[in-house]
Amino acid sequence: MLEVANLNVRYDRVHAVRDASLEVRPGHICALVGPNGAGKSSLLRALVGLHRPSSGTIRFAGKTITGLAPERIVREGISIVPEGRQAFARLTVVENLKMGLVGRRGSRGASDLDRIVERFPVLGTYFHHVAGALSGGEQQQLVIARALLTKPKLLILDEPSLGLAPIVVSEVFATLAELREQGTTILLVEQNAAKALGFADDAYLMSNGRVTPRDTSVGEKELLETYLGTAP
Repeated sequence: MLEVANLNVRYDRVHAVRDASLEVRPGHICALVGPNGAGKSSLLRALVGLHRPSSGTIRFAGKTITGLAPERIVREGISIVPEGRQAFARLTVVENLKMGLVGRRGSRGASDLDRIVERFPVLGTYFHHVAGALSGGEQQQLVIARALLTKPKLLILDEPSLGLAPIVVSEVFATLAELREQGTTILLVEQNAAKALGFADDAYLMSNGRVTPRDTSVGEKELLETYLGTAP
């Protein structure tokens, strides 16, 4: 579904992404893990049109989307849940959700909204509360729901577990598992490498701007220690 080939991203003299290649298969969860400063965010910015790559290609659903504007990429079927959740704190839950109903008004939009609240019932409980009053886990559900309302073919999540308590992280990953069962394709970018590697169907490791497919012959603990310098 998503194919990235020999992608390079530069910021002035900084070579943030170096000849990166990866593939996200339809209906699967693909994890991209790596430490801070590895280049993960720079790669994501290129995928969603926020920074034009200096070279390489990005293809999605058979089309080349390299360098397209962010709004065009959304129309092609890619939606991102950014790092830090980024709910609109002063708007209500329903007002946040309606941001995902681009171009859908009246009964069609209302029907989509009803379905998303059925999937995330806690949002219905706080429908008219401001988003800033929600817990971190509830805000994460809100931004995932808002992204799903754009009806993406590919959902990208940037550090969805960041700043959340372990029990809430488990709830977020359970939600992602449900989405996979329903056919949603997911690219999961995570610092919590142990959690992501144990959860994803496919995985890539990123360090110093370079992307490497996970070596399935190497155990998870050894992989984390030797490649990422961490252990579960």
